[in-house]
Amino acid sequence: MSGKDPKDMTLEELWELIDKEGIQIHSPD
Repeated sequence: MSGKDPKDMTLEELWELIDKEGIQIHSPD
């Protein structure tokens, strides 16, 4: 990641990361 805090990323960006890298996001309830 380019020094970005995941909290500052948009949902779209997060889903792109998940799709590309198979990252599992655990959202805080």
